[in-house]
Amino acid sequence: MIKYKVIYNCANDTYSIHDGNNIYHLNNEQDISQIIVTLNNYSSIKKKYDNSFERIKQLNEILIKKNAKIHKLEKKLNKCEDRLNGLFPINAEPIKSPYRLNLRDYFSIPSMQTEKYWGVGDILKALHYYCNDDVNIMGSECVGDYQGYYYAVFKINDYLFLWRGDFGSCDVCDMIGGTDIEDGYEVLINTLSEGNTLQFYNKVHAMNYLITVENSNRYNSWKNFPKGLLG
Repeated sequence: MIKYKVIYNCANDTYSIHDGNNIYHLNNEQDISQIIVTLNNYSSIKKKYDNSFERIKQLNEILIKKNAKIHKLEKKLNKCEDRLNGLFPINAEPIKSPYRLNLRDYFSIPSMQTEKYWGVGDILKALHYYCNDDVNIMGSECVGDYQGYYYAVFKINDYLFLWRGDFGSCDVCDMIGGTDIEDGYEVLINTLSEGNTLQFYNKVHAMNYLITVENSNRYNSWKNFPKGLLG
């Protein structure tokens, strides 16, 4: 509470109020007690205002620092996004030779040969028959009976592979149905050539490629690959 001093000036019959810093001149008709109450209210509000203003200044300084920090983080984030886009751009192309794995190293004739159990159009069964333990076949699908398409997704190490082909009145399906185990292996390896099998870094990379192909106006044999096989 501020202490006020009331001074009466006999020369001109006036009153004045001092609060230590300011002088308020009054006339005889004003109620001094009411004025002091008003001044107290004013002083209290002014103090709150000054404190709030000072706090706002402090918060503003903090905000400026925070904004600078956010700006730095945004720059770092943009750099990370650029790196990610470099690895997996929306129009990501599959991994090409010479960086592709040699699939012949991961498919082989079983050391304990079992009876051949596939026929014409059963190339998906042949895929399971010849794959090594390093190959994880995540999903496969065959569309059609005597003629149609086959699709598969398998993983080797940290890489994802998409495999597709067609069967029907063609040499491949006749060969896979009528050949022996050794020759069947060569038929399968030929179907796993670079044109029929695509290698990707991961599911996101593969999905981005399929979406890009799907939205393209150009013909591409991968347009109808069932994306559901990616999980």
